[in-house]
Amino acid sequence: MLVQEQHKYETKTAECKEIEERWKKLSEQIQEKKKKAIEIAQQLYLQCTYAIFQEAKDAAAEYEKNLIALKSAHEMFLQSVRHMKDLTRRLESIDADLDEIRYDLSGAQRHLVKLEQEHASIVEQLKLTDYEQIRERLDACITWLKEYPEHLNQCLQKRAGIKEHLDTLRKQEEAGESQKQILEQKRIWRGKCYEAEFALAYIRFPEEMQTDVNSICEYLEADTKSLGKQNVITSLNQIYFENRGFLNEYQVMQGELFKELDENRPLGEAEAVRQDFTARYQGIKLPFSRLLAHLEEDIAQLQDLIKAGDRELFEDILANTVSRKIRGKINASNAWVEKMNALMGSMNTSSGLKLSLRWRSKTAESENQLDTKELVELLKKDYRLMSEEEAACLSTHFRSKVEEARRRASDSGGMISFYQVMKETLDYRKWFEFQLFSQKKGERVKELTNSVFGTFSGGEKAMSMYVPLFSAVVAKYQGGRADAPRLVSLDEAFAGVDNRNIRDMFRLMTEFSFDFIINSQVLWGDCDTLDALAIYQLIRPENAKFVTVMPYVWNGHSRELMESEEAVEQRRAEIEQTAGV
Repeated sequence: MLVQEQHKYETKTAECKEIEERWKKLSEQIQEKKKKAIEIAQQLYLQCTYAIFQEAKDAAAEYEKNLIALKSAHEMFLQSVRHMKDLTRRLESIDADLDEIRYDLSGAQRHLVKLEQEHASIVEQLKLTDYEQIRERLDACITWLKEYPEHLNQCLQKRAGIKEHLDTLRKQEEAGESQKQILEQKRIWRGKCYEAEFALAYIRFPEEMQTDVNSICEYLEADTKSLGKQNVITSLNQIYFENRGFLNEYQVMQGELFKELDENRPLGEAEAVRQDFTARYQGIKLPFSRLLAHLEEDIAQLQDLIKAGDRELFEDILANTVSRKIRGKINASNAWVEKMNALMGSMNTSSGLKLSLRWRSKTAESENQLDTKELVELLKKDYRLMSEEEAACLSTHFRSKVEEARRRASDSGGMISFYQVMKETLDYRKWFEFQLFSQKKGERVKELTNSVFGTFSGGEKAMSMYVPLFSAVVAKYQGGRADAPRLVSLDEAFAGVDNRNIRDMFRLMTEFSFDFIINSQVLWGDCDTLDALAIYQLIRPENAKFVTVMPYVWNGHSRELMESEEAVEQRRAEIEQTAGV
């Protein structure tokens, strides 16, 4: 403590010395400024005081202002004197000009009197001749001569206008001829496109309708007015890719039509090339429209066959073949649910929470259909051992499902195929619904609803989510070979789960013999419920463009830092060998 105080004292002393030096320098600078101020005051015959200097400064400013005003007034005075001299000189020049004008005016007046006398003499002499007639003709000629330039100009303008109009008409004639040729080319090209399109027979017209261009345009205008080429292509491709799987046997291929027409396409016309589909039917390549006609014929034939062989289809095929496969799937699913319940029942959690699963059957949707429970009971039986009443019920059920599928496919407007609807209808998984039940120690079994889930602790919520998930994975892996790996990958594993329950989670994964790969921001996995674990910590220094990997190994008791991945593998082998021993 004394050392610190001594250090502070020395620091303060040094600061005081520095301030004194600065004060000394400032005092010297002030003295120099005072000397300069005294010298200036002596030169100006003034006392060296701030007030005297301020008054002198104000007086100098006022003097400068008055001097500027005086200079401006003197300049204006000089300009006025120069202007007066200029006016005096102009006045003397005007007086001289007036004298000359007065002299010229006197001479002109004398000459005018002389000319008037001569004019009167000539008029008296002309009265003795036909002077009036000659004067009128002369006046008319003078008037015509005065108007001639204007008439000539009008004629020239009119001539230029007529010539320009004639040139315009000639250009219009040439353009019209060129346009006529272009329109003729377009007419011929459009006619070929129309004939090629009409020959495809992709559109069916009423029998009573005329097939000329105008009638067809009027017939199609209402349906095609709001359609765009790109929208049609997009919709066509979408439908094609949605349903091409159902048309594989017909080898449907997408191509282009009218390429040869597009090569001679006139300028400004839309492309003639369009998308088209071809197919193979019984080994023959044909347009898609003809495939549709053949399929319609096949459908009609099949409908006749259905009507004729109704019992064979619904009783022998659906009720026997399809039902046998569905029966096998349902039995396998029941076994899978039982496995899950056995696995979940055998789990020992720290909270004492027990979970169970029920695969409950749904009720019938119509009178002609069976409840899932009744349907399953019938499917469990051999069709050959069924009574006539049971066989009829099963057949009626499948008939109803097929008719329902047909209606749904028809109502969808072609967006859903009959195959898709039938696939969904015969999906046995949709005949049932899962119910998850929970039971705490000392409490009755409850269905795990949202309200019940909300009363659970954080660990119990985690268990209720992960336990069914792990059980389902284990039940699925039990169908594999004994040496098959049981891979599980989790992203942001066990987020929001406390350490105690994380320990139970790893214990469950160990009991299930999972080979797991998980990642987390905070989870290390060094729990005593794990025998061994390879851990890789990813470290990225601030603003660095690389990531450093730090390998660790957990041996069930401690976490060891390894030098490299080879060291990790070697340590893993040692741990496995030790565990085996």
